[in-house]
Amino acid sequence: MKTPVRRVISLALTFTLALVLLPWGTAAASAEGLQVLPLIARNPQGHWMSHFDVPFHVDADVAHDRPVERVELRLSRAGTGEVVATTSMNWAYDNGGISSYMSPSMDPPVGDYEAVVTAWDDQGRSAVSPAYRVRKRLNASLVDIAHDRDWIDVDHARVTFTGRLVHKSSDGSQHPLSGFVVEHQSGERTETGADGRFSLTARTTSSTVAIATLARGQYRGDVAWLTLELRRRPVRLSVTDSETRRVGDKATVAGRLERRDAGGAWRPLGARPVKIYFIGGESATPVAQAQTDDDGRYSAQVHMPGTGRWDVRFGEVQYDSWYEPATAGTAVRNVQHPTVIRNLDVGPEPVTAGSRVTAKGEVARPMADGAQAMVVGGPVVLQFSTTGHTWSDLTKGRTDAHGRFFLHGVARRTGHWRVAYTGGTEGNASPTTPDAAVTSWADRVDVKYRTAFASLNASPEPVRKGRTLTVSGRLNRLVGSWKPAGGATVYVYFKAKGSSKWTRMAVVKTGRGGWFRKGFKASRDGTWLATYKGGLTDLGVWSPSDYVDVR
Repeated sequence: MKTPVRRVISLALTFTLALVLLPWGTAAASAEGLQVLPLIARNPQGHWMSHFDVPFHVDADVAHDRPVERVELRLSRAGTGEVVATTSMNWAYDNGGISSYMSPSMDPPVGDYEAVVTAWDDQGRSAVSPAYRVRKRLNASLVDIAHDRDWIDVDHARVTFTGRLVHKSSDGSQHPLSGFVVEHQSGERTETGADGRFSLTARTTSSTVAIATLARGQYRGDVAWLTLELRRRPVRLSVTDSETRRVGDKATVAGRLERRDAGGAWRPLGARPVKIYFIGGESATPVAQAQTDDDGRYSAQVHMPGTGRWDVRFGEVQYDSWYEPATAGTAVRNVQHPTVIRNLDVGPEPVTAGSRVTAKGEVARPMADGAQAMVVGGPVVLQFSTTGHTWSDLTKGRTDAHGRFFLHGVARRTGHWRVAYTGGTEGNASPTTPDAAVTSWADRVDVKYRTAFASLNASPEPVRKGRTLTVSGRLNRLVGSWKPAGGATVYVYFKAKGSSKWTRMAVVKTGRGGWFRKGFKASRDGTWLATYKGGLTDLGVWSPSDYVDVR
């Protein structure tokens, strides 16, 4: 809470608080559509004062919906009701439905007064203002103010102020005022002596200084303003950062804040805030704040948002009148955006040798804030490997507007397929923070060769019942060209005439030339065929059918 003298200083700094601090008294009485707003008293220069030692006039604003005929001021001694003066107020100006009035200059004897204004409109309605307290006092003036130094800094902030408090009579003579409290704006105080003199030593932290006294008895208070030179000490900052390679990596930004003392030596500057900025291109973005310890050291953990550098600044978080601002920056860190390939699928699977496979998926760019942006127009490559160790580039392409890719290749043998994003600054990547290259996981696709029955024959035809019927044929495999499929397991099936059910009759192996042959006892009419179900490297196939008439 402010002391009484410090309140005088505060009021001297801003007159806008005056209306809040004034005792308005009782509420105004008003007629409908007519109201006298709270009053205010001013000195001849138009300034509000808490205590007047000069003539004053009273201002009143009247809100009205009819023409105002008359406005009258009544000044009476506070607490007694004794009327000192009654006078008409003069119109000053209009502002919409509010008219402003000003009383003639008034200079009553020393004392406390209440001013009340009454307004009448052209229909005889009246309204009365709240009572307004006016204090008339003798002047009290701070004179001969002096100080023992003209400048201050952080190591030389205590200043001794001297002066006198006097009353100035109308004839120009000065009379000392003793026993009055004199206060420095910091709260340090003393009292005037019998000769009105005072001496006050206080820590002074501002170049503009207020020395004040409070009203006492029949005397008003006074404020003396002084100006000192404030010498700000030089400050220096150091800064280092840990190495980062990718966007989102955590970096440690640390350093030390020091100030130069009166002897020129550098000393730690502790308990001070510093602000950390990221400088990317021409923009500066605040990212963190740190506090220096007793040794002047600070440290903060920050996430790297892109290619750029760290800038540390002192004097921005809060104004420090004792020290000059300081800035220090790191070297530029060239980093990359991390990228990821998601939802890779290569198919169909298995696939026929020589057929096309399609690799599809999407490329995303995780951002420093945890969100993910899609890589648009990014270069991607479809790669193949039989072993999963050595890779060959097959097809190149780019991601679409949604970050997706569709790459095609020809499957000639079983192996592994993957997609590589080559990164860089192409597409919608940042021109200053290139994308990191990334490779997807590998998807194994089995390649199987096509097979076909070059022939199938059930003979003789027709055949006598009970005689031997031979089913023969040849199985080939497409390996670049059609070649005999030796050692394959072939299943021979029969379906009797009029039936819909196939019955497995035999299992045979093809010879080196791909041929197979099997004899059966002819029993009834029907259809014969063979099937190869495939293997580790082959696709299965059905043969043509052959109908045999049994007689």
